[in-house]
Amino acid sequence: MLKVALGHVEDIDSEAAARVVIAQARAQLGEGHADAGILLAGIEFDHRALLQEILAAFPGIALVGCTTAGDFTSRGELSDFTVSLMLFASDDIEFKVGLGRGTAADPAGAARAALGAARSGLSREEALCLIFADSLCPTNSEVVEALNGDLRPGCALFGAASGRHKAEASEPLQFCQGEVLRDVVPLLMIAGDLPWSFTLSSGWDPIGQSTRVTEADGRLVRRLGDLKALTFYRGYLGDHSKPAAEFPLAVREAAGFYTRVPVRYDEAESSVTFAAPIPEGAEVQLAESTPSRLMTRLGDSLSDAKARHGAAPAAALVFSCDARRAILGSRAVEELRAVEDALGKTVPILGFYGFAEFAPLEAAEPCRLHNCTMITLLLGTDEAPMGAAGQGEAPGEAPGTSEAESTGLLARENAVLRKKLERSEYHRRELEQLRDSNAALFKTINGEVEAARAQLASEKEQVERLMLNILPAEVAEELKRNGAVEPVFYPAASVLFTDFQGFTSVAREMTPKELVGALDFYFSAFDRVIGRHGLEKLKTIGDSYMCAAGIPVERSDHAIRAVGAAWDIHLFMEDLKRKRVARGEPHWELRCGVHAGPLMAGVIGEKKFAYDIWGDTVNIASRLESSCEPGSVNISKAVHDLVRDRFECRHRGRVAIKNRGEIDMYSVVGKFGA
Repeated sequence: MLKVALGHVEDIDSEAAARVVIAQARAQLGEGHADAGILLAGIEFDHRALLQEILAAFPGIALVGCTTAGDFTSRGELSDFTVSLMLFASDDIEFKVGLGRGTAADPAGAARAALGAARSGLSREEALCLIFADSLCPTNSEVVEALNGDLRPGCALFGAASGRHKAEASEPLQFCQGEVLRDVVPLLMIAGDLPWSFTLSSGWDPIGQSTRVTEADGRLVRRLGDLKALTFYRGYLGDHSKPAAEFPLAVREAAGFYTRVPVRYDEAESSVTFAAPIPEGAEVQLAESTPSRLMTRLGDSLSDAKARHGAAPAAALVFSCDARRAILGSRAVEELRAVEDALGKTVPILGFYGFAEFAPLEAAEPCRLHNCTMITLLLGTDEAPMGAAGQGEAPGEAPGTSEAESTGLLARENAVLRKKLERSEYHRRELEQLRDSNAALFKTINGEVEAARAQLASEKEQVERLMLNILPAEVAEELKRNGAVEPVFYPAASVLFTDFQGFTSVAREMTPKELVGALDFYFSAFDRVIGRHGLEKLKTIGDSYMCAAGIPVERSDHAIRAVGAAWDIHLFMEDLKRKRVARGEPHWELRCGVHAGPLMAGVIGEKKFAYDIWGDTVNIASRLESSCEPGSVNISKAVHDLVRDRFECRHRGRVAIKNRGEIDMYSVVGKFGA
């Protein structure tokens, strides 16, 4: 059974702040003991003095913690000038501190040293491991990887990296027992039967064009796509902007994406360094968020976490990101209120903003380093609570203060107020810069959207042109509209075939390039002719050319159009023949065949589909072409009966064709009125 006490005070005096949080915790503990504690504090305090006061008040506790970029609890509002202390006590759960030093030089060795110390003397099975990492350490991801490999299966790793307010130059610090440190791994190991659950809340969305990391070395990214990394950022945020933590990179994986915040940049080489490694070759996009989106997704994730936990928790730890606080601005206090509303006002809540967060993506998965994420960890159940989060001494001095002490308290409160006003001016300038970056960002995004629309429109136009080169306009529209084309029966249409006499022997004397060029010349001329007469080109096979009239739009004059096109093609070939003979050049002889009758038309195939026609009419038209005399237009009696008022024809008699017996054929010899 887990018992929890919580102290929180806003002050600038370290000793006074220590007295208040100790008094608050003792009021909740009563005569009980404390086994472990987590201390969070602003960067300006005398942290060693805080630790010594707490260890003196609660001898033998396992104590860890860090500085923050603002902490918040269920006993008080978000502030940069706070000291917060959460104490744990249990008769059947063990708490042990471990410390590993030199994480920058040997992350795996430091992690294993901390884990070894935290395991020493434990008699129960490891359940949970909390880490308060050095936010400036470049190897935190390697620390997490080493711990993932050494923790027993079922023991989860959570935590965050230390923080500080951006207005302060001091480096973030870590606490372990009575020491104030940097470049260490402080762990709090919890062993025994401890129910826990958690939730991750991001709220960031990738925007802009996706690109690849083309040159990177761990956290240092030199090139994104064809651009230098800094140039990539400034393309979105403005020429003189710096890569801001409020605009992280979304790094895509198969299951989604995680975010990486930029922490510094090099103007000379235009590189950007991120809070954790980004693999070379990874697909990335710029990411952004809004306060409303952050809060909406936080509410959804908290509801899921509470449902998974079942009973009300004994306590909640919240690890959030300073970049989220910057985006939320004055609404940052709503993160705490959202947790309180989801869990209930009596649950002790300890939370802070840091520079990285650690949690699994799912309960059964290894821990990973996150940026821009809020992690809510629910611990134990409230079956026998030590006291409601609001019980005990109120924030401020302990009871029984003297007049001089009250005067000192008032002076400190005034000093805190002055510092808050100074910080508010800093935040105002930060928000102005963020506003300018957002304006530049959305201008660039809008430009990309418009460019993408224009490109899409151009590509759509190209696709439609290609479709119209492959399919009749009416068929193309049906295909776009329905995704398929129904076959159509035409009771009357005319089919025109052409091919070249002795093509094989002619082609044998030409190079492939010359042959293709010649066919292109002839067929392009045929395309122009049938276009004038309104015929639909169907296909070419070798030296054969096939087209039809009366499809896909039915026409009563289909035969007149088909014979007119055939006659004009014949005249083109004859004119070309005269010119070539005059120059002593070889010429090609053409055969044309036309037949009319019923046929089917439709689109065949799913890939490289084609508009085609079927039926006896098509087969007979092909036989008429092959039975044609070179340099002539050969038509059937069915066609002759439809065009004899327009074209002068000569009866060839009945001519046998393959698989059809004898049929009446006519040669077109002229056009009436020409």
